[in-house]
Amino acid sequence: EIEAGIAVNCAGGWAAQAGRITPGPLADCSRHFHAVFGMFDVRWEGPLLIVPLDGARRFFAAPCFDGTLVGMTLEECAGAGYTGAAERAQIDILLEQLAERLPGSGLHRARLYNAWQGVETTIVDARTREPLGGSGRPSWHYRSGLLSLLGGDYGAAARTAYEGLRRVFSLGGVSGRVVPLGARKLPGAGLFDEGTCE
Repeated sequence: EIEAGIAVNCAGGWAAQAGRITPGPLADCSRHFHAVFGMFDVRWEGPLLIVPLDGARRFFAAPCFDGTLVGMTLEECAGAGYTGAAERAQIDILLEQLAERLPGSGLHRARLYNAWQGVETTIVDARTREPLGGSGRPSWHYRSGLLSLLGGDYGAAARTAYEGLRRVFSLGGVSGRVVPLGARKLPGAGLFDEGTCE
């Protein structure tokens, strides 16, 4: 048993499945969306693009390493359950959005080298159920000693960790300054970059 003033939960609403953590009533502050993602071997040099679609659906594109990550939320779902390779129909929908939103970007089927599906969690207003942040935005929620990460994505991992540490420092009354890692590579990161380029 470990006693702590603050516990940090990065498993979101599935914390109870990841260990002996009681996440509390997180259902009222998060919504889950089935999503499809694609990685292209061409780097789009534009800024992060987030386009609202109908309802709560969103399309996004962002430079990622030496390529481009694109994604799209499909429909609201109960939570975990969508994993593995994307289906052909899902890839077609993603490519249609790319052709409409980023014509001439070079992001087409021949340059797509990986596509998968998953679940994106968005933090919402408990009363209106409307999203409080855009796709991929780090979303930290604190309740009863548990600081939970309910949103964010791999491309924003450093910023997400930095914001989380700032919340921990603030909640714990620590006066020290959080130093962002920024462009610093963690041990083994160079090998990952090389693998990504290959």
